[in-house]
Amino acid sequence: MPFLDQFRIEALPKKWADEGKLWQERYFPEMPEVFDAPNWSRHYPETPMPRLSVIMAKPDGFAGFAQKVVGATAATGNLTNRLWTADKMPDAQFMTALKIIRAQASTELGSIQQHRMVYEQLDGGSLTGLDKEIVEGIHRTDPDGDRLESISFSKKRVCVEELRHHMQMAGVLTLDPTFDKARWGRHWATETMEELFAMKPGEHVLDAFNIEFKSLMDSATFMSFIDRVGKFQLEMQHHFLYGPMALSMPWMRFLEESYHLAAG
Repeated sequence: MPFLDQFRIEALPKKWADEGKLWQERYFPEMPEVFDAPNWSRHYPETPMPRLSVIMAKPDGFAGFAQKVVGATAATGNLTNRLWTADKMPDAQFMTALKIIRAQASTELGSIQQHRMVYEQLDGGSLTGLDKEIVEGIHRTDPDGDRLESISFSKKRVCVEELRHHMQMAGVLTLDPTFDKARWGRHWATETMEELFAMKPGEHVLDAFNIEFKSLMDSATFMSFIDRVGKFQLEMQHHFLYGPMALSMPWMRFLEESYHLAAG
């Protein structure tokens, strides 16, 4: 089966797509640089441009990815016993799934807020200390500054893919209307989405995504270690009982997260 035929693309509900656009304009206004075709082809001539969509593995394509993940068994690629609507989950399972999805979505937004702390310094020439020494060394061997620009562009590519990961989690929460069906008198999907978009730097679910990046080395070290954890986390979530979450993992893990680790 051709690679892309193993996936389907969906759009977020307009309300949440619009909220996401407002968030992006506030925290990641540089995003159009990544989607500029000449810019992209100069840095990644062999790589297709990122997609900003909800991308789910098709059920018949899922098994091929699931069998490659850590801890895979015959059951990992078998979707027969998964739950496909949130209202089928008992309360305890529902709340556990919600906490995991909320944390995953929060990390994606927090990561963008962290990485911009570094690429703003790269673009503005305001580096100090070891970062300044690294940049000066690059300029001595590459007077046109192409590699310095590539570092900044790479970070912006990572931010685009992190934003898509957040869109993916938003899709898990909002494309299934039963996730927002009143439970204990509360509409959990709506509450969670509103909370996520309101999170400022330092307010995210996991402490690692509240760290202030002060240097280029902070950013590189973070991607080398935390994105390694993220790779295995996405692999483990192929086992997820809630089917739409499991189907969200292959594109995230095999096409995006590996690049983030390599970039570190």
